[in-house]
Amino acid sequence: MKLDRNSSIAGLPAVTVRDVLRYLGRLSMAVEGFAHRLGIDRAKAETWIADMVKLGWLEPGDYGDDFRVTAKGAGLATAMFIKRISRAKADEIVRDMLDRADGINANPDYVYRIADISAFGSYVTDAPELGDLDLVVTLAFKKEKGGIVEANMARAAASGRQSLSYFERQYFGEIEVQRALKARSPYITFASKATVEELGVELCRIYPRAKKTATA
Repeated sequence: MKLDRNSSIAGLPAVTVRDVLRYLGRLSMAVEGFAHRLGIDRAKAETWIADMVKLGWLEPGDYGDDFRVTAKGAGLATAMFIKRISRAKADEIVRDMLDRADGINANPDYVYRIADISAFGSYVTDAPELGDLDLVVTLAFKKEKGGIVEANMARAAASGRQSLSYFERQYFGEIEVQRALKARSPYITFASKATVEELGVELCRIYPRAKKTATA
């Protein structure tokens, strides 16, 4: 299903549906909760939930009157609803990103190097248009930096940013590399390997780049 900001799902704006699924996350919610979040009455919420179950976005929870997001719905929860791009444009974005990966790995200041980038979703199909680029990035800590926590904390301190939370400082090196790799592109979406394994989708490795073989 191709969706944008003007699309509707089960009679409601796609953006509204996405935001409710995003709010729900891995939890479940009763009919009254959906009615409240959607701003509709219980009867309409029941009809909407039934339609969402048929579409595969929701499934019954464990308590009889609750529903949770399916794996398919989890994908919708991350949707950005940005303008679709051509295959050629997607390839261009990927090439630029892989060049940035080379630059990151060549920079001795970073706490992590990029060990692997794998793609899944529409990019690894023959779809002529794509909504985004679904990627899994595997980072490798540079052991020469010492202890992981200490290295991350030191890197955070060197950034000069005073408003970082303890969590942001503890994982500063990972966050820094991911942001540098993404470079604010709205089309690049990172997913955890655990999430992809849960969805049961196939990964296609795109970095390190395949070595070119010499021809006779």
